[in-house]
Amino acid sequence: MYVLWSCVSVDEYEGLIIIQVRLGKNGVEEVLDLGPLSDFEKEGLEALKPELKSSIEKGVKFANQ
Repeated sequence: MYVLWSCVSVDEYEGLIIIQVRLGKNGVEEVLDLGPLSDFEKEGLEALKPELKSSIEKGVKFANQ
């Protein structure tokens, strides 16, 4: 099995995001989470989600042109 970064749809982030996945003989077998985050990191991630969602929407719109 291989672990690599990939662009996948993750419900928690309401769209496409670059995150690590585990590949096996059947393709993507597991989307890995971010791992343990400190309270500071959790707060930063929550604050970032609106911008992340906006960026994802812009990227999808651009890709569909």
